Amino acid sequence: MTILPGAFPETVTEPVRELLEEFYRLSNAASSHTQHDKDEQRFVSLFTPDGIYEFAGKKQTGHDAILAFREQLFANVEHRDHPLVKVYTFGANDLELLALGQVEYKDPEGGSHNEEWAGRYSIVPGPAGKLLFRHVQIILNPHHPNEK
Repeated sequence: MTILPGAFPETVTEPVRELLEEFYRLSNAASSHTQHDKDEQRFVSLFTPDGIYEFAGKKQTGHDAILAFREQLFANVEHRDHPLVKVYTFGANDLELLALGQVEYKDPEGGSHNEEWAGRYSIVPGPAGKLLFRHVQIILNPHHPNEK
């Protein structure tokens, strides 16, 4: 994942930054990559067992539902990249975040599609203090003019 300079404010702690970076690193994994299944398992492990993943208005709850949804969603996507433009905190700490970015999808026929996105992230301490996502909501801007 490309993180633009200055994307993270100083108020975001290193563990939170690492969690978000891992989230998008795994989101960028190519669907045809030999590690795809392993990457998707790792992706869902970033959530609490009853974590919520909302993507473009479709809501999934729990590891199995998130995994099945992502397998279907990215079945025909050869490549995806999510440059992270800016992260904002809200609330008393850095466990509630908003982020802005862009995404580029490439399909097997060579076509590409660009969209702007916004993300909302609720993070909680899990077992042994490991940070996990309780809720992730990704909103796409389908009318962004950068389509190719």
